[in-house]
Amino acid sequence: MDLSAIDDGHVDGDDTLVFHYSREERLKRAPQNVRDYYNGTFMPQRGLFRSLVASRGNRYLLIAVGLCIGVVLLASVLLRREAATVCGVGAQLSAFSFEEQLYASVRLEKAGRAFSLELPAPVTARFSFVNVDGAVVEEKTVRGKYDGNELFLRTTMTDYDILKVTVSVDLGGQTAELTAAVQKR
Repeated sequence: MDLSAIDDGHVDGDDTLVFHYSREERLKRAPQNVRDYYNGTFMPQRGLFRSLVASRGNRYLLIAVGLCIGVVLLASVLLRREAATVCGVGAQLSAFSFEEQLYASVRLEKAGRAFSLELPAPVTARFSFVNVDGAVVEEKTVRGKYDGNELFLRTTMTDYDILKVTVSVDLGGQTAELTAAVQKR
């Protein structure tokens, strides 16, 4: 069935509509970049950075994204310090809540070459439990003897909406402060 012969572009009794299209006439009134594109002489800007700073809006967005990334990185480094080094020994803090009990643990890693203390060395960990209001609910002190191998200092308490745990680890006269958010399990 050939539908090309059917003329549906006019009302009965009127003349048919005729459309004339001339590419050259249209391109005469077009902007220069459109003419260059159709001629093949248009060269787009190359490179990701050039396109990111091509206009004022793009520059503002690039600066805003950079500032947001900087704030997130700075906050993650400064606010959460779950690991530190005391006398050449790595210390890590972890805290989690399970069935209304809060478990906090400090792990002292195996002594490395930089460790210069006489073994066994006394180690003290002072745990502070901070609630949602920012007040210290309870403090506990755990003592142990570090003999150069991996050592865990652990404590528990009843969970009263504890938000974070702060611990001060003292080994060989040096002190490190660690903070960890409580994970709900």
